[in-house]
Amino acid sequence: MHTRRFLLPDLRATHQLGRALGQAIQLPAQIALDGDLGSGKTSLSQGIAQGLGITEHVSSPTFALIHAYPFSAGQLLHLDLYRLETQESLWDLDLEFQLQQCPTLLLVEWQSKFSEAWFLPARLQIVLEHSPTGRMAELFFDDHSLLDPDDLPDTLL
Repeated sequence: MHTRRFLLPDLRATHQLGRALGQAIQLPAQIALDGDLGSGKTSLSQGIAQGLGITEHVSSPTFALIHAYPFSAGQLLHLDLYRLETQESLWDLDLEFQLQQCPTLLLVEWQSKFSEAWFLPARLQIVLEHSPTGRMAELFFDDHSLLDPDDLPDTLL
């Protein structure tokens, strides 16, 4: 298991890390985003979308549950599990069908609510936490074919 930690002192650094991830990740893949309310999950998602080349505004799918954003190499499916109560309600979203349409980055906020809900074999887990100097992001991944750590910045400005 590979681990990388990033100090994110502000919104700019959060977006910068997201852009680097969006540019570096290999599709298809699933990113699990976990952290307390206000820890930066949606802000990081916005940066990831920018890194994929998506120019459309990315917002939290808390109420819609899922947003789809096409881009030149495939699609970003942005899912938020915060309001889901049961595993059955997750299966009702018919993600298997959507994942078969084209290469996909499945970005799941609040993945820890349903820890077994991994739909793609290539997985990156990101845990965001509040810190005294901003936020901390910790990345966990097994496979270098998903993400080469050398493609990520050493520091964020």
